[in-house]
Parts: sequence; structure tokens; C-alpha cells
Amino acid sequence: AARKRRPPSQGKAGAWAGSMVRANGVSVGILTSNDRWHKTKRILSKWLGRLRKDPRCKINTAEIRSDRGFLVYVCRTYKPLKPYLKGFHLTIDGWRSNRDDQGWRPQCKVDAHYGVNGYDDGEYPLELDPVPRLLEDLGALEELCAGHDSAPVYMVRSKKLYVVHYGFGDASGGGFGTTIEGPAGVEAVFGTWNDSGSEKSSNFREFGNFVLRLEMDAQEGKLNGAEMFLFTDNFTTESAYYRGTSSNAALFGFVIRLRKLEFNHGLRLHLIHVSGTRMISQGTDGISRGNMFEGVMTGKPMLSFVPLHLSALERSSKLLTWIRSWCTDKSIKPLVPSEWTHRGHGLSLDYERNSDGYSFYKASGEPVLVWAPPPSIADVALEELRKSVHKRSNKTHIFVCPRLMTYAWRKYLLRCCDMSFYVNCGPEFWPKDAHEPLLFGIFLPELHCSPWTFRRSKSVLEMERKLQIMSKSADWTETAVLRQFLFFSRKILSMPERVVSRLLRTGRHG
Repeated sequence: AARKRRPPSQGKAGAWAGSMVRANGVSVGILTSNDRWHKTKRILSKWLGRLRKDPRCKINTAEIRSDRGFLVYVCRTYKPLKPYLKGFHLTIDGWRSNRDDQGWRPQCKVDAHYGVNGYDDGEYPLELDPVPRLLEDLGALEELCAGHDSAPVYMVRSKKLYVVHYGFGDASGGGFGTTIEGPAGVEAVFGTWNDSGSEKSSNFREFGNFVLRLEMDAQEGKLNGAEMFLFTDNFTTESAYYRGTSSNAALFGFVIRLRKLEFNHGLRLHLIHVSGTRMISQGTDGISRGNMFEGVMTGKPMLSFVPLHLSALERSSKLLTWIRSWCTDKSIKPLVPSEWTHRGHGLSLDYERNSDGYSFYKASGEPVLVWAPPPSIADVALEELRKSVHKRSNKTHIFVCPRLMTYAWRKYLLRCCDMSFYVNCGPEFWPKDAHEPLLFGIFLPELHCSPWTFRRSKSVLEMERKLQIMSKSADWTETAVLRQFLFFSRKILSMPERVVSRLLRTGRHG
């Protein structure tokens, strides 16, 4: 529409998709309008005032649904606020029959009348009961928005690429330590807990160790517009940070403090879970115990302990040989990133011209494609892989990636693949010094009849159990069962419908 057109501008451009872009020569940021920002703060103050006065007050359904829609729109600009809309979601859908008193759905069950989880499509009631989490999330949103009278700029890209920090942090029963490499080199901070700290849980000490160090660096101005990669061997720390919440009040407070650092200093933080053996090799585990002569403290480069840019095949020359030992196509050639958008989509580089004179790529004859991206861009590879599955549903895809930066891609992999399994460190093709296990995802061809997919069939579940046993024993010499299953997934495509249904239901592989 003509009314939406604006003249080109690099300074004061108007909103696009709810966000206004601001570039200052150093970084590119986005923000919302001041009117929307002030309305956001009014909405938070309104609901906080009501719930603090009476935590069990009735809530008008239309009003809270309208306010939630507005806040969702604002969170498209300010991503750190997004996890704290969960209280709104749980309150709005907490009336349904498939929710507990906290608003959550119980474990997935199939109901004959309503389907999965007893979900129904009834009309919303006129009034709702607030869930306990709503007040907590409103308090978190208020704290994150405090101190900003006008809409703040949320940094998206920074030109200061040299301000990238890599760090490890660990906490033992009596001490703590962090090693962070920045423009000035490696800086190590270590110390001991007081009586109060040493009595806390290990999750508290691990998370608190990071928060204290980052807050100290923020006061010194080291985090302004910076991008930081922090590594921890505590999975709870990574999980709480990316979920934006925790059932533990102390950990929830740490999450809020980290989000405030992001919001107030333009910090882009990546909190990554690694194995304990990598933490020991890197040296931070020893620092937390007073040992100053391990890993980076002996002069080894920090980036040698951070293989986020290397794929599994680049880290192990024997891995591809092992994959070929059980793959149905012995001549498979793994995809490289430059091939994801054509060969990965089942296309060759050869052109073909139709009768109308149009040229297009020919389809490739490769039945199996191997995707082995580095952890840092695994989410991009998965996006292209999912497109390829929709385009060429007759191909088999094998996805493999080390268990690093899983917050960005593991959920999407497990949601879309037909079968997945881990390979723990220990075999010759993936030795102990690799530290983290490999995660495989297998995408099988689409079936020609109901149930149309192998996913969640008894055949797949039984195969995953067998692979889990093999992973625990670290004995991958006998891969005949996996090879047999992949042959079965191709052979079943030509079988009658009644045979397909029986085989998948009984778990037989031929």
C-alpha cells in the first residue's frame, strides 16, 4: 500500500515488522517505538498491581488475551523478554481439561475423544484464574524493563568483531574459577566460597560463578557490544538460561541477572554445555581447585578447546568409513555447506531444457545424503535439510553433529527425524579425546500409504533401543542391524499397504 511507503533512510527509518532499525557505524540494532514501549510498561504495571493486591483475583479473558498479543509483538524486537510470556500462555490455556493446577500439560496421552492430551476446542470462559508463574514472570519483565524511560536499542549485529570472548567456568565444592580470553589475552579469576556458598547446591555454585564474573566484567565496560561464548559442564545452567526460568528461586534470580546484562550492555551471550572431560583438559576444572598448570594456563590457545567451527568428519578421518560400513550407499559423499542448497535438495549441476525453452537443474540420483555441519551452523543445515525432505521425500538423509550448541538445533532435529541415536566417545572412529558424543538423526523416505512415516512406529522404537544398548557398551563393530534396517526402509516402499502396516506395527524388519 502507498501509505506504507517511506523514503530510503539509514538513520531514522520507520518500523518494519514491528521494529525500527538503527545503524551507527559500529553496530546495527532494532527497537520499538516509544509509544509501544510505554504501553508495554503500563500493561506490566497494571497486571502487577492487581496480582500483588490479590494473587487469586479473577482475570478478564478478553483483556489478558489482548495484552498478550501486544507483548508477543514487542518480544519480536526484544528477544530476551520472550521466555517471560510463559505465565500469560499458561494462564490463558489453564482452563482446559488437559492442564494441571500450574497450567502445564501432563505427560502426553492419547484420548479417544479429544485426541492427544484430551485437547478440546471449546469456547474460552469469560474469566480465568491466574497461575502462580504469572506473577513471577511479570516481576521479571518489570525488572528487565526498569531503567529504560524510552525504548532501548537491542543490538543485532556488531562491527566490532574483534570483541569476542571465549571462556570456561567451573565450581567445585570449595572453590570456583573462570578463564576468559578477550582482546587482552586470557584472564583467570579463581577463589573459594564462604560458608554460605559452600553449603549451596552444585547448580547454584556453577551458575553463580558465571553471573559474578560477567557482572564484574560489565562494571569494567568489557561487555558493551561484545559477543561472548561461555562453556560449562553443568547442564542445568545451560537449560535454565535458554528456558529463561527455573523452579529454583535462586537460579531464577541468576537468569534474570544475565538477561539484564544482555539488555543493558548489548551483550550477545552463548552459554554452551560441554563434557566434564573437556573442562578438565581446558584447565578451568583445575583452576577451581587451585591448580594453575593445566590447559590454557600452560600457554595452549583457548580456541583449540572450542571446536565449534569443525564438523564431526573434520575431527575424525575414520568416521565416514564407519558410516559407509552400514549405509546402503557405499559411495556416499558428504555434503559441504556450499552444496546444501542444490545437491542437498536432490539437484545435480547439470542443466536440462524443456520444450518451452526453460532451463532447470536435473534431479540427482543419490539415494542417501550425509549432512555433517559444524555445531555453529547446524541449525542452518537443518533448515535446508527440512526443505529437502519436503522437496524429495524419496531420499534418505543422515545427519551427524557433535553434541555442542545443542540449544540451537537439537530440538528441531529430534522433532523432525524418523530415528535418532547417540554414539558415545570410545570407539576408534570417535575416540575419548573428542569429549562430547555424536548425535545422529536419520530421515527415512516417506511411505506410500498410511501411516506415511516411520516416525514413532514400533520398528523404529525397537531399533533405537538396540542402538542405545550399543552406545552404552561403546561396541559399534557389529552394525549389521542398522544396515539391515536401512535396507528394510527402502524395500518396504514397494510392499502392499496391509503388509506395510503389519510390519511397522509388529516391529519386524523384513
